[in-house]
Amino acid sequence: MQAAAQSECDVLLVTVTDTETDALRATLQQRYGRAFENLFVGPKTYRKLGLLGGARTVLVRSEMGAVGLGSSLLTINAGIEALKPAAVIMLGIAFGVDSARQQIGDLLVSRQLMLYDLQRVGTDPSGAYQIRARGDRPAASPWLLDRFRAGSESWNGAPVRFGLILSGEKLVDNHDFRTQLRQLESEAIGGEMEGAGLYVAAQNAKVDWIMVKAISDWGDGTKQHGEDTQLLAARNAAEFVFHVLEQGGLARPTSYQDQAAAVSSVHVEPARLSSGSGMQADAAQAPAAPQLSGPQLRALLTERLGVDELRTACYDIGVDWDNLRGEVKPIRVLELIAYLDRRGERAKLYAWLQENRPDIELRA
Repeated sequence: MQAAAQSECDVLLVTVTDTETDALRATLQQRYGRAFENLFVGPKTYRKLGLLGGARTVLVRSEMGAVGLGSSLLTINAGIEALKPAAVIMLGIAFGVDSARQQIGDLLVSRQLMLYDLQRVGTDPSGAYQIRARGDRPAASPWLLDRFRAGSESWNGAPVRFGLILSGEKLVDNHDFRTQLRQLESEAIGGEMEGAGLYVAAQNAKVDWIMVKAISDWGDGTKQHGEDTQLLAARNAAEFVFHVLEQGGLARPTSYQDQAAAVSSVHVEPARLSSGSGMQADAAQAPAAPQLSGPQLRALLTERLGVDELRTACYDIGVDWDNLRGEVKPIRVLELIAYLDRRGERAKLYAWLQENRPDIELRA
């Protein structure tokens, strides 16, 4: 079985159905002109999507449901152990709960989940049959909610609604049962089947999580144009997740970012006096930070690094080489430097060069 040489990622995406996975594949092809790249780690097959907004992004597919063989709980647990993501995002299709206020294709983002399978079945004071929810209402990770709220502000696609999503093992396709679920949680904006596994796996590993799904039906037994509505919903969810990733802010800080702070400053030890002669000893100094002009750095990168090496450097410091404008290397290099300078991050590139290409002199 093939093992991954570099298994870590920033974001682990999770889909369940063929439709959800195909929608993600089509969106990647349309936006970036590239296909999935298989990554085999242990018993699971992962798909590398490359850098999205600087975040190393990988997809894994789960079987349906939260528990059982191949379920979201086991799949996400294995993915976290193998890839060590900073965030797990589940995306795909869900059922809506209010056809008067919602539309097929509307996006639902989990502010909270309600695990409806945990119930107390009893009687009320009058002796009538009564069901009460007993499960947790876990909240999605605050920083991921922040990123998705920020992304929704510049989103021009389907309406986005943040709220509580029902999650349970049952495939909901009955009006009365859906009504019963809404009575358990009147604030619910939709429901699905795998969120409980997402929450439990991520919570157990102390990894941040969020769920983004779009409405494909109403869970009331009246599904119409099922394949078409599922395709629309899955595509909307994929497009929105890509949109948010592309805004940035989901990449895990790397060792190069840590190194950048050291590279961008000069550390000088205080001068010391010799106890014997009273003469000032030489001050111990760390190497000064590189002082290259933009044209000098551009010429150095263009002449000394090949395209493949530049791609690797970009990947390591959190820049998507394929998103930089230009068809030829000199223009891409110019865009790379401008991109880093806009963010005050040129020191990350210097740190990478010092570690990986010590033969290159970074002096004017």
